[in-house]
Amino acid sequence: MKIFTLEWSCYEEYNYYQFYHLAKSNEDFDQDVNSLMVKYGQEYIEQETCWVGINSWVEYVSTKLTELGYNRVETHNYGFFGGSILEGDREEKKWESVVGKELLQMAISKNKNLRTDLYKDF
Repeated sequence: MKIFTLEWSCYEEYNYYQFYHLAKSNEDFDQDVNSLMVKYGQEYIEQETCWVGINSWVEYVSTKLTELGYNRVETHNYGFFGGSILEGDREEKKWESVVGKELLQMAISKNKNLRTDLYKDF
């Protein structure tokens, strides 16, 4: 079994759709997606009630992959948002709820000391 991801992104926006198929290769998936983009292109454009765009075109075609034997994979996403340097700002509250206040404060202190050491000559 192979899992395939059909995705669209533009700057900070990102959508993806995952499918599995027992017999298809990566090349098969790419070709299948491209052929469905053309096959359903006119139908998508005619049914679109707002702006025609790549994002909604990809979403529309994602619903057609089952015709070719692909099965949709239901996913669960779990992630975090925040800076790559912990500094104690509001965005780190979720991180604190995961690692605890003590570990977060330890990380913030280490970064503060590192920043002081790096910029002591300036």
